[in-house]
Formats: sequence, structure tokens, C-alpha cells
Amino acid sequence: MDRFGGDVDWSGWENMRAHSWHRQLHIFIHPFYYVEYGIAQLGALQVWANSRRRYDVGSGVKTLDDLQAVVAFFEARLGRLVGFRFKDFADFQSGAPGGTITPTDQAVATGDGATRAFQLVKTYASGPSSWVRRIVKPVAGSVRVAVGGIEVTGPVSVDTTTGIVTFTTAPASGAAITAGYAFDAAVRFDTDALVVNLASFAAGECPSIPIVEILT
Repeated sequence: MDRFGGDVDWSGWENMRAHSWHRQLHIFIHPFYYVEYGIAQLGALQVWANSRRRYDVGSGVKTLDDLQAVVAFFEARLGRLVGFRFKDFADFQSGAPGGTITPTDQAVATGDGATRAFQLVKTYASGPSSWVRRIVKPVAGSVRVAVGGIEVTGPVSVDTTTGIVTFTTAPASGAAITAGYAFDAAVRFDTDALVVNLASFAAGECPSIPIVEILT
């Protein structure tokens, strides 16, 4: 209290000062309240430590027919509520956008002889810094996997809704697991309404259609 009490004069109220915190009943009824609150804050910080991509796809709408299709798509997804897949043409595969997908493009994990399921990831590096992104929406038929530098063409399944690769037999302990793939971003609309001025649109002005990546 001395540290955070400021200039409050507690003269004559010393007993209240010492025991008023007892009125916080949830400390006694729900003793883990503050622990859970702290954990929730830490979880939120971990999510926001990741980058989040934002796009504006209005420039792709060229005609009124295009606009009608976008409006139907927007309404069917209930605005911001329902997510969907989006191809980011600047970053849509394990290697460079103009390159060929190979099974050694990205390091995924190291085998331990027991684990069979692994999350696809992509590492972004610049100098001494790097960041690992979970790839949760790989494109069906595009994933190539290698163990110890040798491509696996047999019993491997890929969940295109989560980015989990599952082997029938666990890779050997110490074996490097790598993968190459194309992928989409999981996004949602970042607006509750599409504001369209048809007069301006007919004159060549495209509407703004903001979408934002869903962090998972």
C-alpha cells in the first residue's frame, strides 16, 4: 500500500487499510481467478507475437458481375463471422513464388522414433532473426515430404484443413523431416458491410474489400 497508495491519508482508517482486500470474495471462492487471468493474458501475447497479414482485394473487382459475386460471397459468410481460404500471390508456397516445390524446401521437425504426426511450418529468416509460421491450409495434392533428404512417396497422409502430416510409421530418431507445399492463408472479411458507390464504380473506381488473416 505504501508503494501504490499515492498521497492517500489513512489516518484513523488503519484497520480498513490492512483488511479491505478481504472484500474481494473471488479470492476465496475462486482462488485461481488471478492465475487463470494471467495465463489468458500470456496466451494472448503469444498469439499477437505472430505477424498478421491484411489484404484489400477490391482491385480485383472489375465489373458489376464481379461485384455481384463478391456481395453474394460476403453475405454467405455472414460478414466477419465465417473464414475462408485466400491465395496470397506474394507468399503461397514453401519456396520462392517463382520456384519449383521440392520436398526439402522447409525443415519441419526431427523424428524421435515414436511421433507420427507433424505440423507443416514455414521459416522466415533475415540475418540472425527468424520466425516460424504454422501452415494450416496446404493445397491438396501439392505437399511433398522427405525424411533424411529422401522423398517419401508411400504411406503419408496430409490434412488440408490443419496442415498436419501423418506417417504410417514414425520416422527414425534423429531423422530430419522436411516438406515442400503450396498453401492458402486462412482469412475472414474485416468489415461488417460492403460500401459500394455504383456511380463511382461505373466510372472505374473499385470498392475497398478488406480481409484479415485468422491467427490459429
